[in-house]
Amino acid sequence: MLNDHTYCCQASPSMCSATGEPPLSAKSTCEKFHKDKIDVRVQNAKDLGVGLFITEFGACANTKACVMEINAALDAIDAHMLSWGYW
Repeated sequence: MLNDHTYCCQASPSMCSATGEPPLSAKSTCEKFHKDKIDVRVQNAKDLGVGLFITEFGACANTKACVMEINAALDAIDAHMLSWGYW
């Protein structure tokens, strides 16, 4: 089983520096980051012949930016019908 996590803050060192969460203005960047990361991990799991489980994403405050971050991750995860556990 391959296990990974995904946070848009991983996209760049300055992505979450102001509030600890990606800004709403980074929505398209976050969507692309999560899609690309999950696509790579899906291929890694296929190459290894194992399943993939995303076990950490969305550790953020109760804000619009947090909802954007969670939805961007879930869209990428659900596009591959992967198992996931919200953190």
